[in-house]
Amino acid sequence: MQLVFDMQSYWLAGTGSDAGAYADNLANKDHHGLPFLPAKTQKGQIREAFKLAEDNGWFTDFTQQFDSKLTQILFGVESRDGRNGQGVLQFCNAELSDNEKGFFLQGDSTEKKQRINCLFTLLHSTAIDELGKAKPYSLRSYEVAVPMTLHGKLDASTQHLEPAVRQAVTQHLPTWLEQVLPLVTHIGAKKQRGLGEVNIRLVQTQGE
Repeated sequence: MQLVFDMQSYWLAGTGSDAGAYADNLANKDHHGLPFLPAKTQKGQIREAFKLAEDNGWFTDFTQQFDSKLTQILFGVESRDGRNGQGVLQFCNAELSDNEKGFFLQGDSTEKKQRINCLFTLLHSTAIDELGKAKPYSLRSYEVAVPMTLHGKLDASTQHLEPAVRQAVTQHLPTWLEQVLPLVTHIGAKKQRGLGEVNIRLVQTQGE
């Protein structure tokens, strides 16, 4: 299966590191300097959507039949000692298509840099006091990626499940994903500022 992320606005999956005077938070980039959406970011946001759906009774038939939380089965569970229980879903980083990568990486180093720079821009924010004035030293700069379409592989590992649960998950997983993915309307950091507006689609690959 594949997840297709149609990013509708500027988005930020930041590294948490800064670049001095350039920006306080840099965007995630691969070894070519191209943007990508980390697997961990995808998993966290989609897990939240599944939990919301489950808390509102979307999967009652499954939970009653197997006396199990679907969200925990799909995404795993972290115990108090910090060890993670295995989940069914395994995410990969979402990236540009191979054709798009080929376009941005062709030519000499100067040409590559010019093309890749078009994929990013800087946004600025500052805190405002009760008088409507900018607070001193509150200016922040964020390196964000422009709207684009990213593709990520999604695998389902069900070998560790009991046979009856495995059969149910295998049968219904695509439907569950198609139902829940529309609940994810924003992804990445600074969602409260309007960043990361997204439409996510599930694409079945040949042979599945």
